[in-house]
Order: sequence, then structure tokens, then C-alpha cells
Amino acid sequence: MTTIAYRDGVMAADSHVGCNGVRSGTARKVFEHDGGAIAGSGSFGEVLRFKDWIVAGADEDARPELKESNLIWFRRDGSFIEYDPAGSLSFEAPFYAIGSGREIAIGAMAAGATAEEAVRIASDWDSETGGEIVTVEIGGER
Repeated sequence: MTTIAYRDGVMAADSHVGCNGVRSGTARKVFEHDGGAIAGSGSFGEVLRFKDWIVAGADEDARPELKESNLIWFRRDGSFIEYDPAGSLSFEAPFYAIGSGREIAIGAMAAGATAEEAVRIASDWDSETGGEIVTVEIGGER
């Protein structure tokens, strides 16, 4: 899977790609969009289709199905929307994380870690998190 964390205007994600416990390579999982950022964990194909749907305008009638992924869209206005197979939830939070290392990253940020540090800490403990950490600074209003 992966770990994606947000705190203080920065979204960070690892780049590990794997299947059934085998490291397969690396990929970018966090993307700038309209003064915010989009990031996802799970099936990389689903994440990319969902990212493309948001970039194209997020028409609810054309929303792609998520079967095994979750995605977070941090919008320029400071709010989040998290999408997963059960639906979506819009909220605001001082920091947040998704993915297989979510609990580790949230604990790290609760103890003062930055988003990037939280993903690095998750990569030390979560076998599905690893590789280079990519960050996106959120622009616009926060």
C-alpha cells in the first residue's frame, strides 16, 4: 500500500510499489492540483483514474469506482475530501494520514513530526511503505 500524510501545508507520500509483499518499483503518489494536492494509496490504476477524474472536474455522475484504494484531496480552501470504497467524507483537520502506515504517521505527527518525517517514520515500521518520499506544498488559502 503506502503512507500519505498532511500537515502544515505539506502533503507527503512514499513511492514504494509492491504486490503481495514483493517490492516492484517506485511511483509518484502525490500530485499538485488547483492550489491543493491529490494523493492515493492502494491500486495504482484506481488512484490514477480517480486523480484524472478530479482534474477533469469531479463530475459525480462520472465518478470512478474504488474497490481497493483510498484517495485524499486537499483543497485550496483548507478542507479535505477522503474517498474510499465506502464513499466519501469531507472534513478539516490539523494533520491527517491515509494508507497502510496511517496510524504510525498520525502518532508521529501528534508527537510533532512534519508530514515528511511522519512518512519516513512509517517507512521504518510499515512493510508496505518505503522508497523516496515526495512532497507537495499546498498553495492558495489555508
